[in-house]
Amino acid sequence: MRISTYLLLLVTLAGCATTPVTFTNAQPVPNDRVYAHQDEAESTLLVTRDNGFVGGGCKLDLFIDGERSATFGAGESAAFYVPAGDRILAVKAVGICGPGSPYTEQAISVSKGKKLRLRIFIGAGGYGITQTTI
Repeated sequence: MRISTYLLLLVTLAGCATTPVTFTNAQPVPNDRVYAHQDEAESTLLVTRDNGFVGGGCKLDLFIDGERSATFGAGESAAFYVPAGDRILAVKAVGICGPGSPYTEQAISVSKGKKLRLRIFIGAGGYGITQTTI
C-alpha cells in the first residue's frame, strides 16, 4: 500500500509543470486564433506556450497592451509585431478554464529592431508569461 501511495505522489508531481518548447518546434497558432499585431512594426515578439499535461486542455488568451492578440493551445507559437518600447503582456485562461481565472500581467521592454522570445507557462502556482532564451 505504501509503494502505491508514493507512486501516485510521484506521478502527480511530475505533472505539475509544463515543458518549454522552442519557437521553431512548436505548432503555429492557427490563423483563426490570431487576432492582432500582425502588421510589420519595429520589433517582434516570438511567443510560445509550453507543452505539458497540466492545463493542456485549457486555452490561454495573450493580451498585448490590453488588446487580445491570440488564443494559445499547449505547444503553440506565434509572432507579433509591436512598436519598440515598454509593453504590458497578460495571459488569461478562456473556455472551461476561464471563469474565475486570474489575469496575469508582465511588463517588458522591447528594443527597436529586436526579436524578444517569450514563453507562456503553467506551474503549481498558476500560469504566466516570461522572457526566455529558447
